[in-house]
Amino acid sequence: MNDTRTLAWAGWKMTIPSSCFPLAITGAHEAGAMMVGTTSLAVMQIKWRIASVPDDSTAWALRRVKRILKHPVVQDAPARFDSVLASDNADINAASRLGWVGAMRTERLLVEIVMNVSAGKSAVKSFMSITVPSIAGSDDGAVREWSIFDAFFAAPKDARLVSRRLYAGDIMLSLADTRGRKLLLRQVYPATLALERQPLAAWLSDNAVKRTMRRVSSLKDSPRGEHSVIRMGDHALPPPLSLFGRRYTAAAVTHDTARDRLLIAAEESHEPLTASSVDALIERMKVQHVR
Repeated sequence: MNDTRTLAWAGWKMTIPSSCFPLAITGAHEAGAMMVGTTSLAVMQIKWRIASVPDDSTAWALRRVKRILKHPVVQDAPARFDSVLASDNADINAASRLGWVGAMRTERLLVEIVMNVSAGKSAVKSFMSITVPSIAGSDDGAVREWSIFDAFFAAPKDARLVSRRLYAGDIMLSLADTRGRKLLLRQVYPATLALERQPLAAWLSDNAVKRTMRRVSSLKDSPRGEHSVIRMGDHALPPPLSLFGRRYTAAAVTHDTARDRLLIAAEESHEPLTASSVDALIERMKVQHVR
């Protein structure tokens, strides 16, 4: 059994022990905080902010950590980060909290992590040997990774998180870009139980999907074998907004039998969409299972 998992959110990612998971998420895509821990203890807090990174990002990092650490040290910056300051061995042995702060100019991203030393020696060892070396930017070219509760998604890099729904067995992200494109990415599990509630195609009529595929005037479902359905459509906005042209929609649901999950993706755009667009979103949800 894998004893670690990937946590990726809003431009950053890291590896955490499998016993840990997000306890609370506050804020929005541009700035927020995530508390990570076990069922009985908060282990660390991650803060992020998308803003202009100072020219002297090391000086900025120093200002952030000096209130926590007595002996901050400059570390080699991980993938896509420009500067990093973190705890040294003296802090590890004496401080009640461990810190890590990093700045990424290309993504205008600032990240701050504070680890609770009272979580125990094992947690400190995992943080220093597993989590810290794994911290990196979550953007891979034109794609940004999102991974939470072992549900993996990848969306266009310019798509910003609008809302989230993180229920046990139902993980959903809603995103949008500045051009008006909307995305919905969702995993429901176990799929066998979900399919007892309603058949595969009915999941494309779920209220969450309907909010992405609004006022559709023409719909066409295309079953693709026993475990996949795709729905294409388009619609005109009501007058006087109809002057701005049509909106195009595409949605797909697949039963990933290997993990017994329903993988759902939906898009709405001013530009015509193809089946391959949502197929790519679905296929990316399978990546973590095979890597």
